[in-house]
Amino acid sequence: MNKPTGRFLLLEGRDKSGKTTQCELLVDRLVQEGYNQGKVLYIHFPIRTTAIGQMLDQYLKGEIELAPQVSHLLFSANRWEHAKQIQQWLDEGYLLVMDRYCYSGEVFSVAALNLDRHWCHTTDVGLPMPDQVFYLDLTEEELAKRNVYAKHEERYEVQELQERAHQEFLRLAQSDTSSCSQWKLLDASGTPEQVHQLLYQEFKQL
Repeated sequence: MNKPTGRFLLLEGRDKSGKTTQCELLVDRLVQEGYNQGKVLYIHFPIRTTAIGQMLDQYLKGEIELAPQVSHLLFSANRWEHAKQIQQWLDEGYLLVMDRYCYSGEVFSVAALNLDRHWCHTTDVGLPMPDQVFYLDLTEEELAKRNVYAKHEERYEVQELQERAHQEFLRLAQSDTSSCSQWKLLDASGTPEQVHQLLYQEFKQL
């Protein structure tokens, strides 16, 4: 018999849009409810525990500088070094809830580094792809009220850059017609619990 096939849900969005919080809330709830007999995993890219991931951590914190093409390839390599494990989990029937993936890689390399869009896309061709992409959508007004980029904790947490990234995300959401993924925009302007309820209801409809 063939192994059961898992599901792959991805949350994308600008920095500080609440992706990590929403991933954690969804995973915690599904585990508590006994969904899929507890076979639910949360994954957050970049994964900073590997040698590549540690270099990316230094880069994002502004501790080292990298050529634009090098930084993009390292983010992509970080996904590729975990691709086999991701596919294995899917083959074993796990539900994967992921925070950032190849779409963020493409978007931020285009928006922040002015790299060629097509080239950025090609470095991730062949990775396991999500069944559903949820984009946490925040208006500029809501972001301004939250003042989320005031601390500028990491390299890309700059208002103007994040606005360009937002437009790139929307372009991807409208143009990605691949059979392996579908995009759903979620209003992320509410409280964490309100956004969680929206995400949970969308999940239940899948």
